[in-house]
Amino acid sequence: MHEGEGMPTGLRWRIELVEKMLHEKQWNDKELMNVVRGYVPSVFKYHRISRSPDHIKWFFSFKGEHIMRGSSYEWVKREIEIIGSEFSALPKLDNRAVIAVLEKHGWGIKEEARVIGCTGDKRIAWKYDGIKNRVAVEVELSSRPAIFKQCFKFLIGQGLAQIDLGVIMIHRHKIGMGPNFDSVDHDITRVFDAFPMLALIVHGF
Repeated sequence: MHEGEGMPTGLRWRIELVEKMLHEKQWNDKELMNVVRGYVPSVFKYHRISRSPDHIKWFFSFKGEHIMRGSSYEWVKREIEIIGSEFSALPKLDNRAVIAVLEKHGWGIKEEARVIGCTGDKRIAWKYDGIKNRVAVEVELSSRPAIFKQCFKFLIGQGLAQIDLGVIMIHRHKIGMGPNFDSVDHDITRVFDAFPMLALIVHGF
């Protein structure tokens, strides 16, 4: 087997880039690896290490995990878990119930939740389910492909400095035909691989 063969693409790409840059300029290799890991996909870690108990209900992109380490965002994980518990306790969870729970916890659900386009055109119809302290949340109950639309909305919001972090909430276990934590596992790691700049957390409640 050739060196690097069978290695996850994200890891191989990162190592090759670091080696190339070290060859072209005098860098400290440890510092350089820390620099490039924010831009080169880090998805390989989800396939290389066994999940901790916490990973049973959470996926973090590299940048999302980095942001969550900041003291300004310690509240996010705790509050999302509380909201998820409330969702799970409801006899019926639909869009109206989702909005009611988010509003109860102080998430903006009206004009402030609109996805801002670079032209400022108010006809843009996209909205986050909720927004709070530069964090946007989307609750997806019915469509796996819609997960990609949510990621796209977060990319826009982060690219235009409206939000710092996006959170997608889905059922942890299979209910009907909607997305659940296991069903989006493969797809969401591909998103992390393709968009390493995306700050995203996925929570299964």
